[in-house]
Amino acid sequence: MGDRLGILSLVIAANVAGNAPIALARRRSLTDYDGYHVNQTQLDSAITGLRRLGLPGAIRAAEHLELAVEAWRDDGKRWEERMGYSLRVALEEIPPLFRQEHPHGEVLTIAQRYLDDLDALVDVSPDGTPDPTDLRVVLDRFRSELDDRGNSRRVRVASAMIVQAGTGRGSPQVDAFANEWVGVVQAANTLLHDGALTEEAGSLLDRAVSLLAVIAGPTSDRLGEVDALAAIPDPSQGDVQALRRLLADDRLNRYFFTSAATPVWFVPLDNAGFFNSPMEGDWYQGSYLARVSGTNQALTRAILGRIARDEHPAAPFVVLEVARQLGPDSVPYLEEALGREGFADPWSIAHALEGLLEDWSQRGTTSAFPRIADLALNPRTTPGQLHTVGSKFGEFDFHRLVQLFVAECECEYLTDLTRVLVYKIRWLEGQVPLGGQRLSIMRERIDQDDYDDRDVGSALTSGLRDALRRMRDCGESLEARKAVLGDINNEFMVRLWANHLAEEEASGQ
Repeated sequence: MGDRLGILSLVIAANVAGNAPIALARRRSLTDYDGYHVNQTQLDSAITGLRRLGLPGAIRAAEHLELAVEAWRDDGKRWEERMGYSLRVALEEIPPLFRQEHPHGEVLTIAQRYLDDLDALVDVSPDGTPDPTDLRVVLDRFRSELDDRGNSRRVRVASAMIVQAGTGRGSPQVDAFANEWVGVVQAANTLLHDGALTEEAGSLLDRAVSLLAVIAGPTSDRLGEVDALAAIPDPSQGDVQALRRLLADDRLNRYFFTSAATPVWFVPLDNAGFFNSPMEGDWYQGSYLARVSGTNQALTRAILGRIARDEHPAAPFVVLEVARQLGPDSVPYLEEALGREGFADPWSIAHALEGLLEDWSQRGTTSAFPRIADLALNPRTTPGQLHTVGSKFGEFDFHRLVQLFVAECECEYLTDLTRVLVYKIRWLEGQVPLGGQRLSIMRERIDQDDYDDRDVGSALTSGLRDALRRMRDCGESLEARKAVLGDINNEFMVRLWANHLAEEEASGQ
């Protein structure tokens, strides 16, 4: 039987390609119905990919995919039954390609158990009519087991997709792909047993070919398809669904969102749920969102509003990268992102914040610097360890952020920024005894021009020292500079102010 199918498939393949015409009563084009068509590129990719695997199940799937296409083109007697059967076989042969259990045996076992339970109910019934309550129990159990079987199929297909993509984990796209796969199998069963409208059958064939092309087609073909979809000037719902299937492969997901730059996909992707919260998986969407954020700021703000509070570890990084493009209007979202107690990847967050500060400084939009500094530059003490001071970031990143805030803030907002630094120092004074080692180290920074990149308290001290210098350079009076420090009521503040007065005298001002 396998040999006959193999020979038949070769004839069919040649016929599909137009190389060996077969006499048929009536033929239908692969693009007869608007919106429902088989993509010839996808069809070739699916068949090529399945055959290259070389496994019996893969070859059988390829043969039945060709038979399904021929049934559609033939439009002859019982074409719906032939097409439905071939599609079901083509799709159900896929899980064994990944060394997973085939579902047929389990379904038959469930069905046989159901029949046995019904027979038992009939046998114990005096008149041969089962009690409705007992019958309902059997029906509910049968339905539950079939639902579990359907869930198991979804899990198998999702697992196969993960193996194929080489990621080792799932994603919303993988889940959607598995659900679509199960839906197409169920629709193929309906077509086999009940028939369907011609338009619905055409859509089913299109969906099946697309799924098979994604899971079995060569990677180079799928990259080409991603590029072709990205270049579409006005994506349709069908284009969105095709892209969704492709993005179930983590490699293609990363490729599309890190390379696509056209904004025409922004709204369709949002409508398809790609920018929803909660965020899941590796959120490559953030790269695309940052690139196109300026083309639709209303939608961008709506998305930031969803994800700013999201617990996903990438959420603060995405918010920072997008806010970098939007400017100070995005401060409310930054407050949510930077106001967290900590970050899963503080190094990346710190460098994203550095990029934002540098960009906003170059654009002359530093009005939000004091507020952002208040959120980001929080020193922390460890309970029971009075001399251990940390922050949300590493010591080096913290001192680099302090440097950027002080050096890049415009004169107009520098006084407010200096007040923030004073507040941070005052807080730290309240946590560390005045005679403690920590403030001794900090005092050393008062009369030195370098930054200690290994100490959070010293970085704040150096930042406050330089902020006072910049206030002088910006034309602020000595009285205004003294006022921003508040009460000079301890050794630390006395030394800081005395050092500043010495610099004032040395400068001749």
